[in-house]
Amino acid sequence: MKSDLKKVAAAGLAVVRYLEAENEMRGKTEQAELFRVTEESVPAGPVSGSLWAASGRLSVMQIRNLMQYRVFQRV
Repeated sequence: MKSDLKKVAAAGLAVVRYLEAENEMRGKTEQAELFRVTEESVPAGPVSGSLWAASGRLSVMQIRNLMQYRVFQRV
């Protein structure tokens, strides 16, 4: 009898936590909509940048991909 009450309490708590998380995500998406960058707000034209900066960004992306590959390979 006591374990049944614990199971009911755990299930109720799980539902409450799920609803709280859902409401939190809804709030975050509403905030994201407020601060979303539209195409009109971005100036048109070519974006110039150095080759060193592009090379650095590429290196960072490659390292992140390798790290993700190692993490997901273990799982």
